[in-house]
Amino acid sequence: MLATTGPGAVNFIDLHPKLDLTFPHSVTASFDWIVQWRQSLEDGVYSVPGSLIRAADGSRERFVGHRPGMEVRWQVNPHLWFQGDYGIFMQVVF
Repeated sequence: MLATTGPGAVNFIDLHPKLDLTFPHSVTASFDWIVQWRQSLEDGVYSVPGSLIRAADGSRERFVGHRPGMEVRWQVNPHLWFQGDYGIFMQVVF
């Protein structure tokens, strides 16, 4: 089964540090890193909508993967902004 949005919140314990920065000219940037582990070793990994990506199949591996990400935003005026986002999920095959 193919999931295009990475793993969802089902069966996960995660650590999610985040750093928000403010620059001149109404520019902000956020940098974050999500690290995820399976809460139950008897359960699989699920996509964001909740469909199964990978069954547990007896795996004892708890670590699922991690995703670094960043967002840069320029607020031009109260009604217009430009924003760029980047994030990639790196899954460990268990």
